[in-house]
Amino acid sequence: MKPVAIARKKRDCDRFLDKQMTREEAIALRLSNQCLVGSPFEKPEEIVDWMGMMQAQDYTQFRWAIGMRMREPKMKAVKDSFSSGRLLRLHLLRCTVQTVTAEDYPWMLELCSERNLRTILSWPSYNQTDYSEQYHQEATEALKEILSKGRCTANNQEATSTNATISLSKKEISEEMSKLGLPSDTAHLNPILLRGEIEGLLCSGEMKGKDATWALVANNAYVISTTESLALLARKYFRSHSPASFEDFCWWTGLTITQNRQAIEQIASELEEVQVGEQEMYIYQAPSYCDSQERPQHIDSMKTDHQEHTVHLLPPYDEYLIGYKSRWIALDKKYEAKAHNHFGIFKPVILLDGKVVGNWKASHLQGAKAIETDIFTQKREMGTRRLEKAKKLLQDFTTSR
Repeated sequence: MKPVAIARKKRDCDRFLDKQMTREEAIALRLSNQCLVGSPFEKPEEIVDWMGMMQAQDYTQFRWAIGMRMREPKMKAVKDSFSSGRLLRLHLLRCTVQTVTAEDYPWMLELCSERNLRTILSWPSYNQTDYSEQYHQEATEALKEILSKGRCTANNQEATSTNATISLSKKEISEEMSKLGLPSDTAHLNPILLRGEIEGLLCSGEMKGKDATWALVANNAYVISTTESLALLARKYFRSHSPASFEDFCWWTGLTITQNRQAIEQIASELEEVQVGEQEMYIYQAPSYCDSQERPQHIDSMKTDHQEHTVHLLPPYDEYLIGYKSRWIALDKKYEAKAHNHFGIFKPVILLDGKVVGNWKASHLQGAKAIETDIFTQKREMGTRRLEKAKKLLQDFTTSR
């Protein structure tokens, strides 16, 4: 039995569990919840706060994932949010690179750090060098000394760019480690930096050109209880990703089944169970909706036939696709290889009304003067004007000041 259904019986809300939702309705709701249409947010950190966290392997492309969700996409605003420390980029859920707000960072780290540490200690690449606990301790102390003047602004909303001006790149850290007589090659340094993020020592600093940097995490963070953290994680996910399934949520968090079940049970009164195709999913509702005998209005009024066609140039690893284990709602199975391979590599794709219909690429995202596109389905519906409008939005973002 599903965890939400268990909790709902206690709240006598089973009258909503027979709701059917079409694929088109699910797409329309996801586009809205993911802030890809009608976004109310102006600041990059507001978007990331709403989403919970966002995948961020490629810093250059990832900035567009935030920008396209802003009411007025501005590259400078995104850069400023990172350089000021209001947004951080590091390994969190699923032990992969993500961005998170400085406020959410402490409790998210607390939820996943122990599991992530076990994960990296099991990696063959982590054990292919003479890496030892003694070396780890020595290198950690060295990092504290090297970066002690460049503390990260985590959990400090009033941060300014001056806090991160002496953050160091991997090359700079390597040079400083060599001066201290410690191994500083990539095979030794990468595990130290990764483990430093997982253990709460390091976070992202100010970018230096195209080079990522690291800084020490401020130690003034307030961590909430595990129960509160799990509830907040579930709330952030379903409000920004629904309709989504329990399996989608498990994939996104990378936490245990037990933890994910506890998380959903904590917000059961805020979720409605719906059937999308043959799959059972949840949609996020206001916490008090079960007190009403009427159905939530925005679900029954969800229409798609009156809306204008929308086109999006989606960057690789965007939450619209990678935020779900099953992606059939937005991506037809026959086109899966166009969007990602079996090794977790995601490609830039073009959405038409929320469905993947093509690919795009720009040789240099900065300026994005030449954007190549390949529409492999629904070419007639796409239309040149809509596609050019989507290109211009990206170009304006990359050149904005």
